[in-house]
Amino acid sequence: MQSKPLIQFLLFHPCLVLAALVSVMIWWLDPWERPRIELDPEQVWEVKAWVARPPTVEKDFTRFELQPISVTPAFQGKRYPGRILLTVPNHRYAKGATQSVEFGEILQFRGYLDEPRHHFIPGVGDYREYLWNEGIFHEVSLKSWAQIERHGSHPVGLWLRPLFRWSKRFEDYCSRKFRPEELKLVLSLFLGRKNTLDIIDRNILKQLGIIHIFVVSGLQVTVLIYSCHFLLARLGLARPLITLLVVCAYVILVGFSAPVVRSAVMATAAYFLLFFGLRPGFLNVLGLSAILFLVWSPRSLFSPSFQFSYVSVAAIGVFVVPFDRVSWSVHHALKELFTSRVRIHREGLEFRYRCLRFFLEEHLERCPRSCSRVLGVSAPAVRHVLNLIYCSILLQVLLLPLTVRYSNLWVWTQSIHNLLFVPLFSVMTPACLALFLFFPLPFSEILASVINIYAILLNALIRGLASFTWVEYFRQPRGWEIGAFFLVFMALYHLPWRRWWGTSAALGHAAALVVPVVLLWIRLHGPVPETGLLQLTLLDVGQGESMHILYPDGTSALVDTGGTLSASGEPVDFVGERLVAPYLWSQGARQLSYVVLTHPHVDHTQGFNFLKRAFPIRTVYGFAPAPPRLWLKAGQRFAIAGVVHHVLHPPAKGRGDYENTSNNRSIVMTLRYRDFSALLTGDIASDVEETLTGGLHQVTALKVAHHGSRFSSSPDFLAVTQPQLALISAGRRNLFGHPSAVTLQRLRSVGALVYTTSQAGTLRIETNGNGWKLLRYSGDQKEFKLISIRHVSTENSVGGGQ
Repeated sequence: MQSKPLIQFLLFHPCLVLAALVSVMIWWLDPWERPRIELDPEQVWEVKAWVARPPTVEKDFTRFELQPISVTPAFQGKRYPGRILLTVPNHRYAKGATQSVEFGEILQFRGYLDEPRHHFIPGVGDYREYLWNEGIFHEVSLKSWAQIERHGSHPVGLWLRPLFRWSKRFEDYCSRKFRPEELKLVLSLFLGRKNTLDIIDRNILKQLGIIHIFVVSGLQVTVLIYSCHFLLARLGLARPLITLLVVCAYVILVGFSAPVVRSAVMATAAYFLLFFGLRPGFLNVLGLSAILFLVWSPRSLFSPSFQFSYVSVAAIGVFVVPFDRVSWSVHHALKELFTSRVRIHREGLEFRYRCLRFFLEEHLERCPRSCSRVLGVSAPAVRHVLNLIYCSILLQVLLLPLTVRYSNLWVWTQSIHNLLFVPLFSVMTPACLALFLFFPLPFSEILASVINIYAILLNALIRGLASFTWVEYFRQPRGWEIGAFFLVFMALYHLPWRRWWGTSAALGHAAALVVPVVLLWIRLHGPVPETGLLQLTLLDVGQGESMHILYPDGTSALVDTGGTLSASGEPVDFVGERLVAPYLWSQGARQLSYVVLTHPHVDHTQGFNFLKRAFPIRTVYGFAPAPPRLWLKAGQRFAIAGVVHHVLHPPAKGRGDYENTSNNRSIVMTLRYRDFSALLTGDIASDVEETLTGGLHQVTALKVAHHGSRFSSSPDFLAVTQPQLALISAGRRNLFGHPSAVTLQRLRSVGALVYTTSQAGTLRIETNGNGWKLLRYSGDQKEFKLISIRHVSTENSVGGGQ
C-alpha cells in the first residue's frame, strides 16, 4: 500500500470509495427518524403471531420475537409494520411450557402494546432505536404462561424446525457433559448464547478486551469456513458450495440477526474470492456489500456492529494484507538460511530480505546447523505470528474511538490479550462444530471430554489474567473527534517519510499508530469546566433513585446510585453500568468527590457496585455495600464550592422509634447555595417528617420522599417547607403505583411545580444562587429543554442547559 500512489489505490477500488462516500452522506444528513405508532396505552390488544426467532431463555424470563399475523382491534384488516417482543416470567411450574415453545409456533394472547423500556438520560443510548433497527416497535409483558394460546405452526417453522431441534438436543447433551462454567463457555462461543454469561463473566471479558469473541461475528464464521474448507479438501468444486450451505445453516442456527448476516456475507465473499484466485477484488466486494446493506437499511450505518465489522475488515484489506508481503520476506529469509538459494523479490522487498538473511547468517554462523533448521521449520509460524501481532495492534488502534464511544472503555492491554486468546478460541470453534455434528455417535464422548478439559484450562486462564489488565473509562468521543482521529491516522500513514525526511516508512507507520491515540487520550482527559452554577440532576433510572450534583467549580458527587431487582429477587447491576456511569462520563466526570447512599435498599444502592470500580471516589457516606464508609448524622455540616450541606437525619444518637426502619433511617440533608436551597429526603415516611418540621424552613426545591408514596409528603411537612419545585423519581408503569395521586394533590395544593422522571425523563435544576431553571432531557433531540424559570436575577442570570 505504501509503494502505490494513493490515487491509484482509489481508482482501482471504486466500490470501496463509493461505500465510504455513501456512509458519509448518510451520517451527515441522517434524515431517518424512529417510526412512531401512536397507540392508546390503556388499550388491551389481541395479538396472533408466530415465533420469528428461537426463544431466548434466561434465568428469570423467556423472550420471543414475534411476527404478527393479526393485531386487533387497531390493526384489523392491516398489516402490523414490524415485530413484537414478548416477555414471559419463568416460574417454576411453567418450566415445561418454556421448553416446549419452538421456532415457527403460532401464539395468541391479550396484553398491552408498550413502547420498549427506555431511559431519557444524556450519554445513554435509546433502546427503542436499537430495537427499531431490528424491526421491533412494541413489547408485551405477560404475567403467566397461562395467558398464551397455541395455534399450530407457521410454514416457515416446518422447514427449519428440524435444525433447531437438533440444536436443542445438542444443548441438552452439553448440559449433561459439561460443568456449568464450561457449558457457558461452549454455548456462548459457538451458538452465540450470550444470555448464558452472567454479569461477572461479562465484566471480566470486558476488562480483558475479549468480549467480542463471545459475540457471534466474523471470527466464528471465518473459522467455520476454513474448517469446512480443509475438511472437504477432496470434494473439488463442490467444496465451496457445501461450505456455503454450512454457513447458511449456522447463521440460521444462531438467530440470523443483522450482525451475523453481515459477518457471514463478508467472510463468505472473501472465501470465494480467495478460492477462485480473485484476491485483488476483495475490497471492491467489501464496498459493494456495504452499499447493498445501506440501500436495504440506511439506519444500519448507525449500528455499532456495522461500524465495527466494516472498519475491521477494511483495515485488514487495506493495511494487513499488504503487510503480508513483508512477513513473507521474513518467512523466506528464515527458510533459506545457509542455503545456495537466493530469492528475487519485487516492490522493494529485496533489500529487506537480503538484510535480514545476511544478519541472521552472520550471527548464527557459529551456532549448530540445527538452529538454522529449527528456524527454517518455524518460518511459517513466525510469518503468521507477525501478521497476527500487526493485525491485533492495528485493529485496536483503529477501533479505539468506536470502542470508547460505545462502551466508554479503554483497554490498554487488549492487544496482548487478543494475541493470546484469539488463537486459543479459534481452535475451540471447529472442535465445537465437530461435536455439534457428531454428538449422537459413540466416539463423541472422547471429543466432549477433550473440549471440557480445554474449556477448564481456558476458564482458568481467563480468571487468572483478570487482575492483569489496564483499563480506563472515558466519556464518549464526539463524531468530529472520531473523524479527526481517522484523518490524522491516514495522513501520517501515507506521508512520504523517506522522500521528505529520509526516514523509513516503518517510522511513519509507527507514528500513525501512536500519535492519534495520544491526541485522543489528551482530548478525553480534559477537565470539567467551571460554570459558576449548581446543577442538581435527577436521573431517569426507573423505579429507583440517583441524583447527580455538579458544583460551581466542576466537582461531581452522587446522592444514591439507583438499582433494580430481577424477578427472582436478586440484584442486577444494570443501572450503575448502563445508566448512571454513562451519564457521568457524558458530563466529563472522571472522579466523584463523594457518594451518599441514603439507605440500604437496592433501588438506591445497587448501582454502587459498578461505580466504585469505574470512578475514584474520595468519600462514601451512608449504607455502602462494602467498607470503607463514613456515617452522616444530624447536625453535621460541610461545604463544597460555596454550597453548604446540613444533615438533618438520622439522629446522632439512637435509632428513633420509627416504623419501616430501613426507609426511616434515610439520610436527609439540605443544600444551600446563596438564596437557593434544596431538600433531599431519601425514602422517609411521614412519622420522620413530623420530627423534622421543627428545624425546617421554606425550601426552593424538594426531592420528594419515597418516589411519591402516599405515606410520605404529609400536609404538615409541606406546609413548613413550601417548595416551589417538587421532583419525583419513579419508574414507568411501576408495580407500586408511584407517585400516588394523593401525594401529587398535596404538592400542588402548596403551589409546587411537580415533575416526575416517569413522565418527563431526566430532570435538572440549574441555579446561580439567585434564580433557577428547570430543564428536562429530550431523548429525541438529545439535549436539555427548558421547562420553567423563576426569580432570575438581572445581574447574574442562570445559564442554559447542556
